[in-house]
Amino acid sequence: MKKLYAFAAAALAAFSMNAQVYLCGNWDNDLGWDPANPKELTKNDDGNWEITLHMQSFKISTAKGDWDTFNAGALSTNEGTITEEMVGKPQDLEAWGENTNLPWEGDWTITVSADYKTLTCTTTTEKPVGFPEVYVVGAMTDNWAFLPDWMMSTEDGITYTFTCSGATIVPKENEFKISTSNWTGINYSTEGEAIADGDVNYGKYNAGGNMYFVEDFEGEIKLVLVNGQMKEAEIYFTPNAGVDAVAVENNAAVEYFNLQGVRVANPENGLYIRRQGATVSKVLVK
Repeated sequence: MKKLYAFAAAALAAFSMNAQVYLCGNWDNDLGWDPANPKELTKNDDGNWEITLHMQSFKISTAKGDWDTFNAGALSTNEGTITEEMVGKPQDLEAWGENTNLPWEGDWTITVSADYKTLTCTTTTEKPVGFPEVYVVGAMTDNWAFLPDWMMSTEDGITYTFTCSGATIVPKENEFKISTSNWTGINYSTEGEAIADGDVNYGKYNAGGNMYFVEDFEGEIKLVLVNGQMKEAEIYFTPNAGVDAVAVENNAAVEYFNLQGVRVANPENGLYIRRQGATVSKVLVK
């Protein structure tokens, strides 16, 4: 639902001084992301555009319709990130097709200046104490419900871990993500096959696609917010490997696939996905 567009520097000057300002956001989880039926900002006593909603992520625009139309008139600041230090201070607006992410969930007032040049975000909600609750969520959790048994653990708010075992094994081909219950701040997927070899996978924030395993997964899932929330993260899937499991794996047939998932009979000179039983890894063939 997010697209990045390149705009001319003069785009802001082209806006009519009476152009309506619209907002899509996560005030009702994904239900607020409808560019054809957005919220409308209204003029306050100072003549500026304003709206107050409970949310953490939003996008403003001077146009509504489909996503191409909405994004063509989209505005944001600081490449879509409002930091704690920016709260309450006017920030220069720019033509920008990505979402604007607030530093925490709460009741936020979004104000766009009458000349469409600045954005100010203020809140009556204090910064939360502690770390957000993060879950492994997907088809296997009662059809994308956020269940306590699937909540990840953290000690620093940067590294989150979860052990898949028994009732919390991730079945093969079940799509899933790693996310907070409001899908904001922490919401990650590799948008495809999750490589379960203990090596790094890169998770995209607010990805449109889900991830899945090609075999039942039992082991550790680890999310590391190396760039902070809402930025690319590292995800590790480390399978359990007992003695019997290793013996079975060693006797299983080896298959190779290219990075598009197409089986390759005789791989050569490149990076491939190697699968032997339930073990999947990336290998460089020379």
